[in-house]
Amino acid sequence: MSNTVDAHGSDDQRLFGLDLIRAAAIILVILAHGSNFPGNPFSWVPAATSRLGWVSGVVGVEMFFCLSGFLIGILMSRITHNGITPHSAWIFLLRRWMRTLPLYYLVLLALVLFPVLEPSQRPAFWPYALLVQNAVNPMPASNWFGTSWSLVIEEWSYIVVAALALITARFHRHPILLVAIILCVAGTVFRLWGLHLGGDWDTSVRKMFLTRLDAIAWGMILAWFWFNHQKATLAWSRASLPASLPLLLVLVWIMSRPDLLSTDFGRIAVLPLFAAALCMVMPTIIILPSPNIIKPIITFVARISYTLYLVHWSVMFLVPQLVSRGWQFICYIVLSVAAATILTVVIERPVLRLRPRQV
Repeated sequence: MSNTVDAHGSDDQRLFGLDLIRAAAIILVILAHGSNFPGNPFSWVPAATSRLGWVSGVVGVEMFFCLSGFLIGILMSRITHNGITPHSAWIFLLRRWMRTLPLYYLVLLALVLFPVLEPSQRPAFWPYALLVQNAVNPMPASNWFGTSWSLVIEEWSYIVVAALALITARFHRHPILLVAIILCVAGTVFRLWGLHLGGDWDTSVRKMFLTRLDAIAWGMILAWFWFNHQKATLAWSRASLPASLPLLLVLVWIMSRPDLLSTDFGRIAVLPLFAAALCMVMPTIIILPSPNIIKPIITFVARISYTLYLVHWSVMFLVPQLVSRGWQFICYIVLSVAAATILTVVIERPVLRLRPRQV
């Protein structure tokens, strides 16, 4: 089973469906943040759908969360199946940190040293250094290093999952499923608690760690079913498509409506419902055959997706100072991909080769 879900291994181990989800997610985010440049794809849609660019960014990040939860859930299912120990949990965390933190701190340092890459007012540095800038409070008002909010949710989710797995494995046969359920309940409780605090849906609900404790949990639930009942999960995913696909479309429409997002339903249920519906569809996507024509492109975009997510934010600010308006969107795409490719080859891959083997 180890090769069936490995999206980070050699080319013959990679599943096209997982790469497709990852590539689609980063493309949606890149397009969303490039929607202010003339000539972007969203500039051709009617004014009534002007929030489409923003919604595409929301959908892209939620896809990342579900995919991350699925992959982490598979890894932790293997670890707990073999008997999780403090040492194996530590190796799990170390491998995650070696994948994500070197590039994060490199980009963070670049933003501090070269303000042209992030002209927004820089708040206190230490929350960013500790990855707590949106842990219990909304992101700073200036939205400096605006894409870092999702990394806070990811990194602290890894720690919580590993800690809870160590505890629950002592008394439960299926610790990963139990951990995911605990996170779903906890995220809902914190969103309920946040109702009386008010605040904007985007910053106070979507982008805070406490209110997003369940961000990767739905992917973990899917991972548990896939790991233990793969054929049944795939059959169920296919059978549910007539319901899950329309549900996704309805939820995307709700996300485009600020008046609906500000309701109790919007603040509490929209994001977990979207994650659940997406996870219903994911098994069908995972096993898609890989068309030879587009596979190299999808694989390439998937490979640089994390680095691309980190660097495109700075390129977005840099491009208007380099080229005229007519070329800004194209320049934004080209420079983002070029910078991401260089950092992936020079920084990410060498660090990944140093990671200890999971035990």
